[in-house]
Amino acid sequence: MSDDSPPNPDAVRDALRALATGTAPTTTQTFNERIADATAATECAVEAATFLRANRLSELARAVADAESAGETTTAERGRRALETLRRLDSAAADLRGDHTEERW
Repeated sequence: MSDDSPPNPDAVRDALRALATGTAPTTTQTFNERIADATAATECAVEAATFLRANRLSELARAVADAESAGETTTAERGRRALETLRRLDSAAADLRGDHTEERW
């Protein structure tokens, strides 16, 4: 059964206010959490493979940029090291699979 009634105007107003004031709940991780996840993934082959299979390299690159923008140089550096490590692993795995970048494009 489908509910085709319009949304409650008060609920919409409250949700928009929460978004505008920054008090809305969020399901996205902060750059600190994303970088911590990636750093942990570099310490375990299974976690690294899972991270790469989930295509999270661009998410990590964004987290590094966000950390830099926030002036969190130590966090950004940890993220850059994790990103370099995971990119090298991804490249090595692609080589083993015969999945060369030039051939993918």
